[in-house]
Amino acid sequence: MPDEVLAELDGQLTARILGALNRYNPNLRVREILSMPDSPSFDAAHAAGGSRFSVIAEVSVSRDRDATVDNTERLSELPAPEWSTVINVFVSTSGATGRNVFVAQTLFPSMCTLMEATAEAPGIVLSAQPMYFLDLAKEPLTDSVRNTILSFVAVGVAYVPVHREALLAQDVPKDLETLLTREENDGQRFFIDREQRRVVLNANEFVPGRLLVPGSDVVQWRVQGSQEKFYWSAVLPVAVIAARSGWKVDCTPVLEHLDVVLGAAADTRRLGVKYRRTVTIFNYIKKLSEMASQ
Repeated sequence: MPDEVLAELDGQLTARILGALNRYNPNLRVREILSMPDSPSFDAAHAAGGSRFSVIAEVSVSRDRDATVDNTERLSELPAPEWSTVINVFVSTSGATGRNVFVAQTLFPSMCTLMEATAEAPGIVLSAQPMYFLDLAKEPLTDSVRNTILSFVAVGVAYVPVHREALLAQDVPKDLETLLTREENDGQRFFIDREQRRVVLNANEFVPGRLLVPGSDVVQWRVQGSQEKFYWSAVLPVAVIAARSGWKVDCTPVLEHLDVVLGAAADTRRLGVKYRRTVTIFNYIKKLSEMASQ
């Protein structure tokens, strides 16, 4: 885990985290929480960045690659360990669970980096490894935050609460219509065309003064603050579940709009990492929709 998360841990919280993970998946047998080693084995995890992004890794020992680690040994004391990531973990803060910011800032931008890493893969997975949302907060979930978590559970992110009760499987949306009854969409982010079975991502969010604000001398516009994370957390589950349900997800209106607004300045290297991550989301959605329609 990163240093920010490790700084929060004491013996009791560490035990609760290990217990929560091993109850959720007894096959894991997670034994220790360590600082993420500076090793090529963790290059992808370090690239995913974020002060709270973590991984569950399996270790083998170079002294005998075919041997399993003895259960009595501490991983931190093993000579020349070799690691392989088995699960990507998004770790929440332990503080207040604000409306949507709690989920959006826990999952992103690390999830965008994981998606970018699988962009050229033949499938349409969000990540090469399973993903866990490890929730360290204690306050009750608001309905809005709970629904957002459930929407990501529906697309494959496991929810592992440390202090709360687990969510019920029966509450996870199984289809697009169920999800849409919970999603707060006022037409700003997408339009639902039930007759044609299409979800159309519109450009209303990407106008000056909303997600786009004046930039610098290098570029006219940039993505504002952390607002893009709320957009991603609302749009991505809808797009994934729609495609799985055989609907078409159309990004064309928003992409054409961005080309016009950004114009010749649309060199993504100059528009910054927030815009590049947004493009990663759109490219994934396009690929998802194309594969679903085949």
